[in-house]
Amino acid sequence: MTKTKLTAEKIYGFLAEQYLLPKWVLIPELRGATAYYSMRSIDAFAFACWSKPHPGYSIAYEIKVSRQDYMREMADPSKREVFVRNSHQFYFIVPHNLIKPEEVPGECGLIYVGETGRFTYPKIAPQRKMEEGYDPTFIASLLRNITDKDKAYHIGTRKLFKYAGKEVSVQDLHEIIEKEQKYHIETMESKALTEALKTVRAQVEVEYNQAIKDICKALGIEAPIPSMWHHEDKLYNIQKIINSIDTLKETLSDGKAQKKLDQIQSIISRED
Repeated sequence: MTKTKLTAEKIYGFLAEQYLLPKWVLIPELRGATAYYSMRSIDAFAFACWSKPHPGYSIAYEIKVSRQDYMREMADPSKREVFVRNSHQFYFIVPHNLIKPEEVPGECGLIYVGETGRFTYPKIAPQRKMEEGYDPTFIASLLRNITDKDKAYHIGTRKLFKYAGKEVSVQDLHEIIEKEQKYHIETMESKALTEALKTVRAQVEVEYNQAIKDICKALGIEAPIPSMWHHEDKLYNIQKIINSIDTLKETLSDGKAQKKLDQIQSIISRED
């Protein structure tokens, strides 16, 4: 038999990926009652919260990764009796071919789990109607486990999932999600700011180009091609306009020069 790399915690992690809130609650290491003398527990207990299959539907899971452990379980049926009685279905979940379907008791089912978390069902567990409902002491244990903060923290630190090829816990996943959300928000804000700056620059460019054209027209000189302008070109164009204005003052009569200067000033004032 090939030695498996699966651990009980990994198998529980695969189960946890199947039973997610708000549709399901998955409880680990659930005891059969709250009494101090009741030390029997089940590895995982799934409880349905939605209408399908129906509210309160439950499935008990006992995880086994060694054949010896399974055989000990078979030698003491009383260990699982309370969980069989208080669940609609009871499954043993094991690595592939660890046990055979015919070795599983009639009231139980069998699930094989692969290294990647794929489940197969060589034996479907029978469904019980549970007409008498759950034992009151079992319900008490269920509620206690759900509200157990220490246990919740323990679950959060287990390496139950895989992300980017690494085993991570629920707590790690929350941190990864927060980091990714922050990165995407910052990226979106950066993109939005960049686009806003582009829009402003484009508008300024349009206004600048138009001002240059209007001033050059008023001066009677040829305006440069806007698409060929660079920062240095703009400084040159401004200097060229200033020189043209000085030339106007010298060559034109006072009246005409002043009219041209007034026209240019109105253009500049409009752009301001």
